[in-house]
Amino acid sequence: MIQKIFALLFMLTPIMANGQKPTVDSQNHKAIAAGYAYYRRAMLHEDVSKIMGLLTPDFTWQMPDGKVLNRQQTSGELTSYFHSIQKIETVTLLLQEVVVKGNTATTLVTEKVTALTREHKREKRTTTTETYREVWLKTGSGWKIQSTLVLKS
Repeated sequence: MIQKIFALLFMLTPIMANGQKPTVDSQNHKAIAAGYAYYRRAMLHEDVSKIMGLLTPDFTWQMPDGKVLNRQQTSGELTSYFHSIQKIETVTLLLQEVVVKGNTATTLVTEKVTALTREHKREKRTTTTETYREVWLKTGSGWKIQSTLVLKS
């Protein structure tokens, strides 16, 4: 079972490759940050339906090995993951970059998730850290995630 989780965040420190801060489209930047904050809360509550509400109908999730999941497969993976753990304890996010061009935004985010699991009748904490590149689309109902590319796992 793939135990990857979508990118979550709330720290906003956009940095371009040359080290200079880009001009920030504050209204869109805040809306995307609010989407990540919503997503973070949904993860902490293990709420698959709220997470799925942030994704476009054509959403894709690409793993480092090249495997690509569609929206329905992603929902199944999240459901399986939440059933395999006892509780998500913490979600820490670092938004490293937000680039908005019209109705599209690209983000770079690193997430760290600590979950409580049970193995052989013993509780165990597991921590995963991953870096993602995500594409957001501005839709009639706000910003939605169209794709997630796992860069580092």
